[in-house]
Amino acid sequence: MDKKANKKYQDTVFVDLFGREEYAVELVNALCGTVYKKEDIMNVTLKQLLFCERYNDLAFLTRDNRLIVLIKHQATINPNMPVRMLLYIAEEYNKFLRGEFGNESYNVYGRKIVKLPTPEFFVIYTGEEERPAVEILRLSDSFSTKAPIEVEVTCYNISKELEIKEKSSSLSGYSTLLQGIKGFKRQGYDLAQAIQKAVKVCMEHGVLTEYLVRHESEVSDMLFQEYTVEDVRRMYMEAAAEEGWEKGLAKGLAEGRAEGLTKGRVEGLAKGRAEGLAEGLAEGRVEGLAEGLAEGRREEFHLTETIFKMLKEGKDVETIANLCGVDRKEVERITELAKILAN
Repeated sequence: MDKKANKKYQDTVFVDLFGREEYAVELVNALCGTVYKKEDIMNVTLKQLLFCERYNDLAFLTRDNRLIVLIKHQATINPNMPVRMLLYIAEEYNKFLRGEFGNESYNVYGRKIVKLPTPEFFVIYTGEEERPAVEILRLSDSFSTKAPIEVEVTCYNISKELEIKEKSSSLSGYSTLLQGIKGFKRQGYDLAQAIQKAVKVCMEHGVLTEYLVRHESEVSDMLFQEYTVEDVRRMYMEAAAEEGWEKGLAKGLAEGRAEGLTKGRVEGLAKGRAEGLAEGLAEGRVEGLAEGLAEGRREEFHLTETIFKMLKEGKDVETIANLCGVDRKEVERITELAKILAN
């Protein structure tokens, strides 16, 4: 299998599979307890591909005016998912009001109430972190006081036994495919081999057979790219965290010593030195580590975002290094990362 970048396949397998109407209607029915037919739902997924990201979301408008939003998560569940869903549904409503779904357009400044599609939000979690089979994330958890708005997101961990998997053979098959890849990787196979073997086993056992037979090479390419991007992102985050931890440790030790000496002088030179240094070092390490870690991450991500933007604008490495005030090697490192993530 040639694993070079293939610009045609920017979707993930999740979006490619469940973006097809025959699989989409089955999944929507399983999630909502409905009996829709293919002609009863319309794919209204937003196409807003961000730099170095891939499509992981789907949205469907139903004949009875429901708006179903699905997002697949491969890594850790994001507690801010209700916020993201709120922003997503706002853009969907903008398109609905403009009449872009084949409906009439509406005037929100008029005297007649506009009947909006009722939203329902779901996350399909496929990561390896231990999570409940079903959990609810709420927008209200993001507010410091009670607010007159709520968004609830139902998260399904498809590595667990779930009723929706019994109702949707395609979702169950998708879960089997992913679990197969993870299983073969644990046995020591590299990613490409694990994907090939998992796809072959699924086809031999009647799992997603029709889809895989028709799209085997595309599926393998998409799986390889999304797993590779996820691995690179994870390594990048770990490296940034480690650098932030080291900066925080150094800063914490320095601040702890200073604070300990100050407290020691106030309480008494002899007793203060001992108690102040101990307390200062302890508090300084904790606060410094946390502050340094956050600061390190912010600085690293801000620099990376800035360099990504300059690269998209066509600026060369030397120019970017001068403008950002960083070493050329640092710009080259981030340039290589951008190339990997863009593939």
